[in-house]
Amino acid sequence: MKYFTAILGFLTISAFMTELVISGETLYINMCAGCHDLKQIRVGPPLDCKIQNIDAKWVYAWLHSSDELIESGDSRAVEVFNEYGMPHPVFQLTTPEIDSILAFLKVKCTENKAISITELQSKLASSK
Repeated sequence: MKYFTAILGFLTISAFMTELVISGETLYINMCAGCHDLKQIRVGPPLDCKIQNIDAKWVYAWLHSSDELIESGDSRAVEVFNEYGMPHPVFQLTTPEIDSILAFLKVKCTENKAISITELQSKLASSK
């Protein structure tokens, strides 16, 4: 019985993670892909595996108010601002929504095969 419970628990977590990643992919396409690719510089930096090394709390602060981070002298914020010449637009994303985008990016990094925005949009359209 405890093996059944363990398997059921794993499947529940797996289903939750799958939904989290799918939600993150949708948010990425709708909110991020206009300016960020997974591999190449667009308007902003690529959101490749490097983002895995950035603390999630910093990402929340950056997306909610990059101006404040820049003005505070945060070295990463100042570096990104200087490199791309503009602050990040303020998004009204919730912490769980940002977490789902980060989960999607982590899966893309783990798969080690960043795909193009066109492929992502095509994949999302075909899954509806």
